[in-house]
Amino acid sequence: MRLAATKPEIIISSNKSWATYSKGSFKIYTKGSVSTKEISNLIKKLAATPASVLIDVFVEWLMTLRGHFGLILEYKNKIFAATDRTASYQIFYTKVSKTILVGNDAQSLVDEARLTEIDAAAILSLSMAGYVTGKRTVLKNLFAIQPGVVLVFEQSKIKKISYHKYVPIQLSHVHNEAYLLEQLSEITLNELERIKKKANGRQIVVPLSAGLDSRLILSGLKYLNTPNLVSFSYGQHKNFEAETARQVSNRLSVNWQFVPMSISSQRDFFSSSLHSDYIHFSHDFIATPFEQDLYPVSKLLTTGFIEPSALIINGNSGDFISGGHIPDEVIGQGLLEDKFLTVLIESFIKKHFTLWEHKFLQEDERVIYKLLLDELQEEDLLDSGSSMAYTLWERLEFLNRQSKFVISGQRVYDFLDIDWALPLWSDAYLDFWSGVPPHLKAGQSLYRNMLLTKNWCGVWDNIPTNNKTISPLWIRPLRFLAKGFCSPFGRKNWYKFEKRFFNYWMDWGGNYAVEPYMSLLKRREIARNSVSIHTEKYIEFIYKKLRKT
Repeated sequence: MRLAATKPEIIISSNKSWATYSKGSFKIYTKGSVSTKEISNLIKKLAATPASVLIDVFVEWLMTLRGHFGLILEYKNKIFAATDRTASYQIFYTKVSKTILVGNDAQSLVDEARLTEIDAAAILSLSMAGYVTGKRTVLKNLFAIQPGVVLVFEQSKIKKISYHKYVPIQLSHVHNEAYLLEQLSEITLNELERIKKKANGRQIVVPLSAGLDSRLILSGLKYLNTPNLVSFSYGQHKNFEAETARQVSNRLSVNWQFVPMSISSQRDFFSSSLHSDYIHFSHDFIATPFEQDLYPVSKLLTTGFIEPSALIINGNSGDFISGGHIPDEVIGQGLLEDKFLTVLIESFIKKHFTLWEHKFLQEDERVIYKLLLDELQEEDLLDSGSSMAYTLWERLEFLNRQSKFVISGQRVYDFLDIDWALPLWSDAYLDFWSGVPPHLKAGQSLYRNMLLTKNWCGVWDNIPTNNKTISPLWIRPLRFLAKGFCSPFGRKNWYKFEKRFFNYWMDWGGNYAVEPYMSLLKRREIARNSVSIHTEKYIEFIYKKLRKT
């Protein structure tokens, strides 16, 4: 261990494939969209800058960057570490005695510092939601840098600078809906044009579902006459996501591939070395590994449908950023009132911290309530005279579920060594949606109206979105009979019955197969979805890793 030194130290894991640049007293480690030219310009600027204002120049440079990145800079006895606006590439740090360790891999820091003490509130958060709130991890004294943040490490001191915060709030100069609709269309096409230029003729691959966001990506790129464009879908045979995706791809004359997935195939996959290797790769002590695309993308790479040089573009997270996750009562609240704060946090817990029914106690919910309240206080968002209720809701989800769980799905592509981009998480999208008034976010009103009005390539006016049907076919008569049997007992009891007995088989991708069906039936607790089970497996994985530390 390195406990004698006071100079902060950097530990870079080779399996994350970060690039290294060195010149003079400067050493930079980075991953993502930062170019060699941009790094060279930074070093030139810093070399000509007095030490007292180095951080100011560094932050100014950061604010000029586009895209997704993680970056660690070492200069003499200082370390600057920064994430992009969504923390898509993680950076971790720990402080042991008088030594600070900074790195790109949580397990490497844990091994070096011999961290083993579990944070009880954090592990509770992970088990209830699938992720840990705030900057914490499930281990005490291990932290992650949050979105849009620079940390300066000098000797044993840590200084935080927020160079960007996604805080949606209605601007005083908001234009009318027609103006905003045209502005949104222009920004969207500009971002997709950048994707086209980035690909520069390479294959662009779009994972296509039945929703709005991936269809936006595919139809927008087609509208811009993007070459070498393909799409794919996956899941159970004849699932509604894939059937809709097939229709869209056919209408656009885009080559589309379907990857079948079943309980049987996923059971084999979850016991494979590929799956095990990915869990180790994505393991961060923060969130359940998001592995949705791993099986289909690896299959399509093997068959040659996806080229090794491809650029993958998915639709994360248009539904969130356009307002689709804000409850009506929060939208309608307007300015935050003290009495509504409790309602908001309790509603947030009910929405996001209920992976299991009949497992958690009221005492557990009180622990989570305090974690969320503390986070809002740290974010300085509890001024009831100026804060909007929906601002708090979106900030909480952005910092937690979105940046820690949803965006972590991009690690599938990093693991498989495939280039990717997230146009719906671009800086321009973040800036635009932060100023859209709440009534145009309600029900994704502005977003949906733009898509229907523009109707790129004619796939928006007569191909339904999210037209859910039940699959596999064999389960429909059984489910119909069971629903009739449960009808006298009310809708709530029917939903519980359906979750316990049918969801295992109806899951679009066989994702429940990580656990045997009968073992779930024997449990008192009821899983909300397959993430519930994968979260339990991940917590077991964490404890197993700690026993080896």
